[in-house]
Amino acid sequence: MTGTRTSLFNRGVEAVRAAFGIDGVYLCPICGQQFSREALKEGQLTLEHVPPRALGGRGIILTCKACNNLAGYTVDAAITKRADMDRFGEVLLLDEVGEAGRATVQVGEERQEAVRLN
Repeated sequence: MTGTRTSLFNRGVEAVRAAFGIDGVYLCPICGQQFSREALKEGQLTLEHVPPRALGGRGIILTCKACNNLAGYTVDAAITKRADMDRFGEVLLLDEVGEAGRATVQVGEERQEAVRLN
């Protein structure tokens, strides 16, 4: 167990104790499933990065493996695609961008690349 995960687990246990009077239990903040300290040791709880790690996010909370995987597949992927679209727009449209840039966006099977040369 890493120190960060242990610290986040302990904070979650304290929050459950304060809110519900239940001792020694961590609740996944997404699905509400209960986890013991043993679950943390077994890797059933994973670090959730906000924003997604690909965009420089930090691990700020523990979620169960199933929720983290689902969030990574859906929410994180959508956020990353949005950041790609923003970058694509900057490369194409913003005269204020002072440096050369390159962006690629794929929608379905269609892939477009924009290059800004200075």
